[in-house]
Amino acid sequence: MTGQRRTALIVTYAFPPNGAVGSMRPLRWCRWLPRVSAWSCAVLTVDREPARRDGTLLESLPPDVPVVRTPVSEPWYRLNPPDRSPGVLRRAALRCLAPALEPLATPDPQVFWRRTMVPAGCRLARELGVDVVVVTAPPWSSLLGAASLARRARRPLVIDFRDPWTEIDRGPMSAWRSRWERRAERQVCAQAAVAISTSDTYSANLRARCPGVPADRFVTLHNGFDEEAFAAAPDPGVAPTGLTVVHLGSLYARRQPFAALAGMRRWLDTHPERAAQFRLVFVGTPDGATRRAVADNGLEPVCEMTGHVPHAEAIARCRAADLLLLAMGDTTLTPAGWLPSKLFEYLAIHRPVLAHTVEGEAAGLLRAAGAAAVVAGCDPAAFADALERHWQAKHQLGHAVPHRNLDAVVGQLRQESLASRLAGILDRAAGTPA
Repeated sequence: MTGQRRTALIVTYAFPPNGAVGSMRPLRWCRWLPRVSAWSCAVLTVDREPARRDGTLLESLPPDVPVVRTPVSEPWYRLNPPDRSPGVLRRAALRCLAPALEPLATPDPQVFWRRTMVPAGCRLARELGVDVVVVTAPPWSSLLGAASLARRARRPLVIDFRDPWTEIDRGPMSAWRSRWERRAERQVCAQAAVAISTSDTYSANLRARCPGVPADRFVTLHNGFDEEAFAAAPDPGVAPTGLTVVHLGSLYARRQPFAALAGMRRWLDTHPERAAQFRLVFVGTPDGATRRAVADNGLEPVCEMTGHVPHAEAIARCRAADLLLLAMGDTTLTPAGWLPSKLFEYLAIHRPVLAHTVEGEAAGLLRAAGAAAVVAGCDPAAFADALERHWQAKHQLGHAVPHRNLDAVVGQLRQESLASRLAGILDRAAGTPA
């Protein structure tokens, strides 16, 4: 790549070997930006053992990308550990002390990372000649810390909302906290040279919440998929008989995403002889609510839960599916602009999708790509009918049903294309006075 190289400092709480989905976006930026542009990357992240470790992810990070990890103090988690439910007495004590403890988690429990993030980031800005500070969130406190870092280092700021901040329901919070977070969101958007969201709906909503900020600062950059990761992953193919439905990653129980499970139960009740040839696979570690939904629908005998597996193995399991399950739910808690990362990977896998979601961007993208076996709300019969159609088609063919999504749509979601767009965003930000 010709031209004078520039450096983007990427501030991200989630980064490999953290196997969380939030690590994927900044990792892909580090891998692809230098290939398609004059931008190099450096990373500032936390020095903390992740809940889900995937050491294979670091193998794909270019060796010339500096990664600086700083300590983080999270006192909220010492009082309320995320990996275990509090007992009755602790729960009662936390309720009583909630007003006093709320600042420890405002806007999130990672709020104290800025104590080490800001000085380390300023040092990196000097040493590496950083041109732009880019921060990706959640946690949303990262936005505030990076805004302070960019001001002190006198560098332009680009903010990236992988999820909306104040738009989504994150559970009960006090009135003062709600007001404070909305004001903080507006302030950080006002400072940013560019504010990125992952869907057009989210960009439009954020623009509307920040009326004093020029409208052209708000842009959309999808997550997409990493075409090289897919090229390297095994492809076991789809079995010529039976029917396998695969779900990748987590479900959000508060959004009631279980209609497809009820549809599977209905289909199996109608055709009990097919149970021996039907398989429902959850790639990942489902939470308690998902496990209960599987049990309540009597699907345990036909269900497999893999636990956490490396990304390449997750792709391979999806490639072996007759149908992929996208269970987003269709309650008022399901945002119309939500485009889960798994959706883009599903499109790259080129298998039909059973989608339980609202009429929004996810439904529109599935239809545009030709990927939708069915898109429905809380309608178990619709999912049972989709299973029956696919079963009959496969039975008549005597082998897996061929399927390929539209390349014109899928191609725009490749990292090469998205990284080129990000480079243009950074070029624009670099020309903005800090």
